[in-house]
Amino acid sequence: MALSPAVARRMLCFDLEQLMGTAGVTHQALAECFGVSRPAVTAAMQGKTLFSRPAVEVICKRLEREEWLPRLEGLLATARRTPGMPKPQPGPRNVGLLVGLEAYADNVTIFDPWLVPVLLQNQM
Repeated sequence: MALSPAVARRMLCFDLEQLMGTAGVTHQALAECFGVSRPAVTAAMQGKTLFSRPAVEVICKRLEREEWLPRLEGLLATARRTPGMPKPQPGPRNVGLLVGLEAYADNVTIFDPWLVPVLLQNQM
C-alpha cells in the first residue's frame, strides 16, 4: 500500500524525533548545526515545513545513523508529492504529457514556463 503525502510527512517527523531523542540532540542543538533558528527546526519537526534532502543527510550523519537515510529519503520524497500527483515514471520527464500538449499547442494560452520550449518547437 502506498503512503499518502500527509502520512509520509508524519512518519518522517516521528522518525526524526525518535532519532534525535535516542541521540540526545535537542532542537536547539540541531538549529545551531544548520545555522537556523530553533523555531525553524521545530516547525520542520512538527511537519509544518519539510527538511531538504541534504538536511536529512546531515541529520543522519550528525546522529551517526546513516542506515536510516534511505528510509528517510523515501518518506521525504513521498511527503513532497501533492495529493493526486502521479508517481514519477522512469524515463524522460513527462513524455506523455508533452506529446499530448504538442497536438494542442495552438490552442494553449496558459501553461507552465518549463513547457514553453516544447510548445515553441511545434510552432517552428
